[in-house]
Amino acid sequence: MKYPGQAIIAIDIQIDFLNHIPEQKSFTERVSLLFEYARSNQLPIIHVTSSFEPDGTDWMMFAKQRGSSPCIRGTDGVRTPDFASAAAGEMCFTKNCFDAFLGTQLQEYLVDHEIQRIYICGLVTSICVNITALSAMQRGFDTYVISDCVADDDPEVHDKTLKYYGTLYHTSRSEELFSQSDSLAQ
Repeated sequence: MKYPGQAIIAIDIQIDFLNHIPEQKSFTERVSLLFEYARSNQLPIIHVTSSFEPDGTDWMMFAKQRGSSPCIRGTDGVRTPDFASAAAGEMCFTKNCFDAFLGTQLQEYLVDHEIQRIYICGLVTSICVNITALSAMQRGFDTYVISDCVADDDPEVHDKTLKYYGTLYHTSRSEELFSQSDSLAQ
């Protein structure tokens, strides 16, 4: 394995979130390149998606209060678009909260596979990406958010989130991962 102890975690790349991203085309292209690079360089990709029951029984409080939630099981919104779909052998987890670690076996999987450094991509920067990155950092993982492979429905909020919280976890661009593959693979 070229990247021992490392993995990409793809957060909530799903239709309901993607439809609200102003720069869908560039986000799609960048994540596609990231996945292509990862797969050709044996850098594991772990997929985490949101899914909620239609009856609201597992909705978070804010969704219950407003009477709607994204990623309802059985709708097109819960679907992962083709460019981000899991390939054969890639691990997938389903969550029903902002934090990809909460209520899933993600941490156990990372520990069991001796993964210590994670690179996060996905949606939405200011919510699930940021909360998962902070949770990963607090759990002792060397955490990187790939800034050009995450997006928000508001580009200004995206930038501010990474600027403010980037002091707690690492931020880098996908090109840095590609160009520094030798040094990062140590």
